[in-house]
Order: sequence, then structure tokens, then C-alpha cells
Amino acid sequence: MKIEKKKTLNDIIKDVAKIQKQLVKECNKCDGTGKPKTKLGKPPEAGSGNARCGSCYGEGTTGNRMDSIEKDITSMKKAIRNIGDRLNAYINRQFTEIRVLPKGHNPDLHGGNSPKKEERGWEDYSGDFYITDKEQRDMLIKKAEAHFEEYFENGVYHRNKRLGLFLSGGGQSGKKLIKETTTGN
Repeated sequence: MKIEKKKTLNDIIKDVAKIQKQLVKECNKCDGTGKPKTKLGKPPEAGSGNARCGSCYGEGTTGNRMDSIEKDITSMKKAIRNIGDRLNAYINRQFTEIRVLPKGHNPDLHGGNSPKKEERGWEDYSGDFYITDKEQRDMLIKKAEAHFEEYFENGVYHRNKRLGLFLSGGGQSGKKLIKETTTGN
């Protein structure tokens, strides 16, 4: 049986100090010394010998590693969410295509290479057509303007009011004022 050496309070304090030192992020401008470096890698000669690094204010550390890791994770989550939103928008976009139904072909089928005409369907693929971001944006703005004209322009509750049309989404952060208008009497 192995006898375990009991730790003293001093040993525990040293262990905690080691752990804390590992969690601290060193300043990269002064390399953890707290004194600024010149191009030669030495502290400045002119002035007093009490020069301190401007980034860490002479402490040699710029914070806690865990805080910087948390900030990195938060920014990565935001970037991943943004990529996911764009991918969803791309996958879920709707598009149209033009095809021709030759005489005698079955309108319930798409294509086919059977020798019998009635076992073939729509043919002659011409291309995909889909809405671009700009076209979608323009359609949304027109829809909002039509809503304004129908409900707000001559409405009793919105007389002499200043209204703004805001656009959000589409790869931009926040809301952007697109149009401003004032209702009549």
C-alpha cells in the first residue's frame, strides 16, 4: 500500500498559482514582460525606466484565456448561423423551367425515352429561372408599399404620422431604412 504525502497549504497555493498562470493570456506586444519593446526587442532607452506596455498597461497579460476562447466561440457561432441561413435560402429557393409537350405525349410524365409517344412526357428542357436577391428585395418593397397604400395612407389612426420602411435580412446585419414617408391629414 502506497502512503500518500499530505499537502500543506503552501503546496495548494502553489498549485493554484500554476493553474491561474496557465489560464492567463500573455500580451503579444511585450511578450508578457509588461515593458514595451522597440524594433530591437529592448525597452526604450529615453525617459524613465518605468515605461509600460500600452496594450496590457504593464501587467504582461491581456486577460483570461477562457474569456478569449468564449469570444471566439461566440463569433464562430454567429458566422455558422449566417452561413446556415444563406445555405437554407439557397436550398429553399424556388425556380421555374420551360418544357414543351409534343403532340401525343402524356402530360402527367416528365421526359422519358420510350418508343411509344404516350409513354413519354414533357421534353425540350430550356432552362431554369429563379429570383435573384435584388428581384426578391424589390418584390418585398413593392408588397410593403402596397400595404402602406391600402392601410396607412388614408387611415384614420395614422394621420400626420411619419412612417419608415425598413429592410432586414439578406446577408445584412440589422435593419436598413429604405423609404420614409408622411401620411396626409
